[in-house]
Amino acid sequence: MATAVHSDLRADSTPLSREPVPRLLRPLILIFLLISTLSCQVVMRAFEGIPSGPPPSLTSPAFTETLEGRPTPTTTEPATPTATVTPLPSPTLTRTATPTAVITPSPRQLSIFRELWQIVKDSYLYADFNGLDWDAIFDEYRQGIESGMSDDDFYLAMDEMIFRLGDEHSVFLSPQEVLR
Repeated sequence: MATAVHSDLRADSTPLSREPVPRLLRPLILIFLLISTLSCQVVMRAFEGIPSGPPPSLTSPAFTETLEGRPTPTTTEPATPTATVTPLPSPTLTRTATPTAVITPSPRQLSIFRELWQIVKDSYLYADFNGLDWDAIFDEYRQGIESGMSDDDFYLAMDEMIFRLGDEHSVFLSPQEVLR
């Protein structure tokens, strides 16, 4: 009894490719798609400068005489109306009292700021603070905090202060960032 054996080999003993697209055609297909995409972009850019409205109409052909005495038709464009601007009366401004939230300096923010600044002053690796005047930084940020900041602004300012040291090892994390 003879059984049929399925073989993946051709007569020359090379395996048949089961890939839908042979490997040699892949780069050619990729190049074709790339060129097609680029040509579409070129065509679209070419049409950007062309107005999309109707073509100018031939409203009244006028005839001019040529040297041979035959009339030659010429076209004139229709006159486009010009817009006239009518000034509107300016609104009258009236001042009304707008309530503004007064943000007072937070003792907690000042405490966190002083502690953070002191830790950097005492423990920072580079004695020159990467060229920064660390005492001037203290005065600059203390003034901002004493003028009042929201918690989000405060934590952003602390992050900025540490970022100014200019190294990749020093970082400040706000409480929200610590929770993540």
